[in-house]
Amino acid sequence: DADIAKNVAVGTSTVYRTKQRFVEEGLERALSEAPRPGAERKLDVSDESLLVAVACSKPPEARSRWTLQLLADEMVRLTVHDSVSDETIRRRLDERQLKPWQEKMWCIPKVDAEFVARMEDVLALYAEPPDERRPVVCFDETPRQLIGEERVPVRAEPGKRRRFDYEYVRNGTANVFMFVRRESPVATREGTDPTYEREPGARSGEQTTRALVRTGSTRHAASWAQSAVNDRSSSIMSSRSCPSR
Repeated sequence: DADIAKNVAVGTSTVYRTKQRFVEEGLERALSEAPRPGAERKLDVSDESLLVAVACSKPPEARSRWTLQLLADEMVRLTVHDSVSDETIRRRLDERQLKPWQEKMWCIPKVDAEFVARMEDVLALYAEPPDERRPVVCFDETPRQLIGEERVPVRAEPGKRRRFDYEYVRNGTANVFMFVRRESPVATREGTDPTYEREPGARSGEQTTRALVRTGSTRHAASWAQSAVNDRSSSIMSSRSCPSR
């Protein structure tokens, strides 16, 4: 076995297992790789949703950001798991393209018992079997700052981009609402009229929900991060840059 392993650059255990499969199962099975299902995922859907919430929340006191070890310790504290490895945390964050060490703005409120309870309530609603008589309508909103030009932009020319002046006119704000019915691929968008004072948009949401659901009652699954979206509406800034001279 040692000579064979050296000639084909594999371990002696690989040679032994291949010979054993040949004797027990034949040539084709010996030349093919045996299935390797791997271990079961440590975190279920609810745990992973909680991990995302924690990773997007404010880090612990005296810490500037979440680390993999801090997140693993927090998951042990918030769930029934006795231990969670840093690698498990890294893989779950990588799947969702989350990078806690990069900061732009906070996205959700502090994760506490009330937050977890509300999150689990929404997840439990999503997990229920579809019911055409009681469909689930999900909605969310995003504010938009409406701006106009103080001066006429300079048109693009060969070798030059279109240019804007750095001064602009504030035309108020508007809210964009997105409604999705889970039971069917239907998405509806609505917007509020431009205003300088933020409108709640409750009437718009009610009208759209009634249009999506024509019979029976509706199980509303509002985003559990909605309060954070509302709170940061005043901090939305325009991504304008000064023109090149």
